Amino acid sequence: DWELYYLSGRAKMLLANSKFSSKNKEAIFDFTKSIDLNNNIENAKSYYYRGRVREFIEDDSACIDYYKACEYNFEDSCNIVDKICYPKT
Repeated sequence: DWELYYLSGRAKMLLANSKFSSKNKEAIFDFTKSIDLNNNIENAKSYYYRGRVREFIEDDSACIDYYKACEYNFEDSCNIVDKICYPKT
């Protein structure tokens, strides 16, 4: 179930105490699995939080996730796009 992977990703994200923590990679895996199972608007938060983890570990692909969540009208993501992603384009 996609929601279980989403919740697991959130938990692992919160357990990561540094950008070098293995929990970051595990969280990205879980969010990706959640998206693979349901890539519709109801799962916009998986894109958003995967972007947050990627931003935390300084992965340049974070904005791709923020853009997708923003396309699904997830406002928190749209605010981040305006602040950190848009200037890079």
